[in-house]
This record gives sequence, C-alpha cells and structure tokens, in this order.
Amino acid sequence: MYKLYVIPGSHACRSAMLMLEHKQVPYRRVDIVTLLHPVVVRLHGFDAGGQTRTAGGRRTFGLRLGDRLGTVPALAANGDRISTNHGIARFLDERHPQPPLFPADPEQRAAVEEAERWANETLQMAARRIPGAEVVRDPAGFSRSAGDGRLGYLLYERALTRRLIVPRILRGIFAAGPLEVRGYAFAGGERHVARVDVSLDGGASWSQAELLDDLGQWAWRHWRITVDLAPGEHEILVRAWDSSAATQPEDEASLWNPKGYVNNARPRVRVRAAAA
Repeated sequence: MYKLYVIPGSHACRSAMLMLEHKQVPYRRVDIVTLLHPVVVRLHGFDAGGQTRTAGGRRTFGLRLGDRLGTVPALAANGDRISTNHGIARFLDERHPQPPLFPADPEQRAAVEEAERWANETLQMAARRIPGAEVVRDPAGFSRSAGDGRLGYLLYERALTRRLIVPRILRGIFAAGPLEVRGYAFAGGERHVARVDVSLDGGASWSQAELLDDLGQWAWRHWRITVDLAPGEHEILVRAWDSSAATQPEDEASLWNPKGYVNNARPRVRVRAAAA
C-alpha cells in the first residue's frame, strides 16, 4: 500500500489525496507536524521535486530550506519516492492509467498543464498570502476558526499552537502581513470629499479607503486603508472624489505650467516594503 505524507489541512496535500481517490488507489495517510516536514520527508528518502518557490517575489529562508530538503505532499510507492503534486500526478497516470488525470488530446493537455503551471507558481502562494494578512492581524480569531474545518484542524491541533506559530509562519515564510496606508484629501468650496480610492497596480484595480472624521468645510479629510504589500518596490496611486462626482486628473501633463500651480493630479508614491 502506498503512503502519502501530508500536513493536516494543507490544500496542496488535499489535492494529492483527491488524485489517489480518483484513481481508487489504496493509500495510508501519514501526518507530519508543520515546519518539521522538510526534515522528516528528507529522512524518508524524498527531495523537493526540483521546485524553486517564491512568495511575493522573494525567496525566504523557509522556502529555500524546503526547496533544498523536501516538501509535501510526498508519495511513497513501494520503492519510488515522488514529491509535489506535479510529480505525483504524472506518476499516477503512468502507473495507474485509468481513470486518467490528464486529457488524451494534446491541445487539451497543454491547456491543463498551463493552468497547472500558473496555479503552482502564482495561485498556490496567493492562496496562503491573501488570507495570511488577516491571520497576522487577528491570530486569536484564526485559531478559533481553524480548529474544525472540512479538512479537520489546520496545521496544528492545539489552538494555542495555531495562535502562536501560524502567524510567524505566514510572516517569515510566505511574507504575508497587512500595512496601513494613510493620507488626506481636500475638495474646497461648497464641495466635500466623498471617496478616496487606492491602487497598487498602476490603476488597473482600486480599493476604497476609509474616510476618517469630517472636521469641517475647510479642513483636510484624513483617510486610511490596510493593504498587503509583498517585499520589494511598489507604487501607491491614490485618487479622491468630491461630492460633485469630480475626481483628480490622471497625470500632470494636462496641468503643466511654468510654476506648477494648481497641480492636483493623482499622487504616486514609491515605497519599498521589507519583511518583518
């Protein structure tokens, strides 16, 4: 019987379990404590499957260690040792052809493999980092909600262990964490600031900021928003709207004058985020 080494609650490990169940291949699940799994699977003869992972464009120490030693899911199939879902899927289709995991048509298979590549390189880390910002913000709430999900407890069985260790894993390995951005806006005249939007991708998408106390017609209106910035260089773009539905010009080109008067174009601020 095959052995599948997993981390409890891991979505990647769940994928390997579903592949084995789809193939109706008997297996025994072996749970490993999170953070110990690179060493444990290495001692059982596995490697990391040749992968090189990044989180937010950064190769943290934890990712480098896992890529060097080993990772899960890891399948022990008699004398064979197969790591990662990429390797396990191909091994299962070769050793147990029916029912197949990949389509027979070459074009369809290429499309599936392209989706698989994107999921492995982009989605897998995003699935950890995006909710990770909330976990870092509220460890106690995460600990309570992660005790009994569809896959059982998440990572650690004890609530106190989840509360203390999981946020550190997310910050240190997956570079997850919230950042509060603050600013101020002014409308003037009979108008008032109605909304402030913030973009982290050059204006392709926008998130609405929270407006703070209105201190009067002639006062700055302060605002704030919490964002998740990966380590590295970023440009924060902001636009404000007033009560007449007017917003700022996109850039300074249409406003240029020799002395730079009345330049109310959308501000762009370059920042560098560093891991805590």
